[in-house]
Amino acid sequence: MTAVGAILGDALGDPKTWGLDAAAAAAFLGLLWPRIQSRQPVAVAAVAAVVTVFALPTLPPGIPILVAAATGLVFALVAERAKS
Repeated sequence: MTAVGAILGDALGDPKTWGLDAAAAAAFLGLLWPRIQSRQPVAVAAVAAVVTVFALPTLPPGIPILVAAATGLVFALVAERAKS
C-alpha cells in the first residue's frame, strides 16, 4: 500500500496547494474511520470534510481546519439535540 500511495500521491496534486492541514486531517480520519459505527459520526465527518475542501482555497493555512472542527461540533450538537 505504501508503493500505491507513492505512485498515486502525484495524482493528488501539489501538497502546497492543499496544505499540511488537510493531509493531517485526512490521515486522522483514515485512522478514525474503522471505529465509526453509526450514521451520525459519518455525517459529521462528511460535513466537516466538505467544509474543509471549500475553505482551503480561500482561507489562510490553519483556519480551514478550525472552521471544519467548529462546523462538525455544531452539526453534531444539532443532530444530537434533534435525536433527543
